[in-house]
Amino acid sequence: MQQQFVIVGANLAGGTAAITLREEGFDGELVLIGAEPHLPYERPALSKEYLQGKKPFEEALLKPLTFYAEHRRAQPQVPSPRYGIGGYLRPAHRG
Repeated sequence: MQQQFVIVGANLAGGTAAITLREEGFDGELVLIGAEPHLPYERPALSKEYLQGKKPFEEALLKPLTFYAEHRRAQPQVPSPRYGIGGYLRPAHRG
């Protein structure tokens, strides 16, 4: 059975954890659960450069897009407000 890591918080800490796992050789499934569907990015770079039109969004990512392509990127997931993160950690009963 292949190992899976579920990281709650697709922010700087969660993104760094996923990146570290890949850099240290973990090849299983990574799931990042957060409020946004994007890969983890640097918030200061986003607010100071991207929103002002000085840099593209990709430059605010924690790692270049090539890193995620080469390392089977973690899949960002946005939990449903109705079911929360429970559906990712165990089967959800949806009735």
